[in-house]
This record gives sequence, C-alpha cells and structure tokens, in this order.
Amino acid sequence: MKVEKGKGLGIMQFRFKGLKVYSHDGGIDGFQSFALYIPEKEVGLAVTFNGLTTLMMPTIIAILDTYFENDPTLKKNPSLSLKQEELDKYLGIYSGKTSPAKVTYTKKGNVLFAEGTGQPVFKLIATKKDFFLYDAMGIRFDFNIKEKTLELTFGGNKHLLKKE
Repeated sequence: MKVEKGKGLGIMQFRFKGLKVYSHDGGIDGFQSFALYIPEKEVGLAVTFNGLTTLMMPTIIAILDTYFENDPTLKKNPSLSLKQEELDKYLGIYSGKTSPAKVTYTKKGNVLFAEGTGQPVFKLIATKKDFFLYDAMGIRFDFNIKEKTLELTFGGNKHLLKKE
C-alpha cells in the first residue's frame, strides 16, 4: 500500500484554538473511543465511552476547553458584537454538493448558532463583517449575503453552501 506524505491511515487533523490536533475515533457495540495528540503542547488524550448518549465531539471539545482554559499562549480571535437584527440575514438552512450535512443557522439574542444535520448546536463568533468562527474546531463561515451562499472551511476543506 502506498502512503502519501501528509496523509495517515484513519488519522484526522483539525485545529483547536490555533493548535494542530491529530486524532482517530471508533466505536462498536455501544462503545466509542477517541484519541488525540497535540504535538505543539505535547498533550495526548485517549478516552473510551460506554453507552454515550450524546455526540462524542462536543464532549472532547469541552475536555480540551477545560484543560487549556488558562493557557495564555492559545490563539485568541477578535470578536465583533452584532445586534439581534443584524443576524437575521444569516438565518436559514444552507446545503451544498460537497457538504456532508445541511447546516441550519439560528439566533438567540445577539448570538448566531449553527447546527449540522444530526450534530449539536454550537455558538459562532463574529470576527468581521459576514465572517464567523467556531473557534474550538477552527471552522470558518464566510457568508456572501448578495449571492445567498456560504463558504464553510473545516479541516482544510472548503465547501460552498447555498441558502435553501
């Protein structure tokens, strides 16, 4: 089997607050497992869940958030405060040919939230006009209001989604 540089067998790469994270997950018969390594911090984590009734990734992110909550070296993104009515133009359902899920955008107060099909709801941070982040996972949301589209960037992949 030929292994290409930069590609691993079952290893996923994502960013957490600016850190490069390598991970792998699995599951069988009600058990779920997740392992990750953050080379820059020399931190590894391996967990096994028995009968987990929620999605695993939000739990992993909560563990990482807690572990790194007082780390001043982590990348901080500037945030932009928006009014409730300014969020209305982003609300709705977006989908695309390369996106594995439809994404629904909702608001609560002056905060925008996103939810992929079958995924938990997560809070987005506005960093500039029409641009949001889910900082914990390094997911970027670049809205084009005029075209009614959104470029979603996750794990180095870009997906063009159109408002339904």
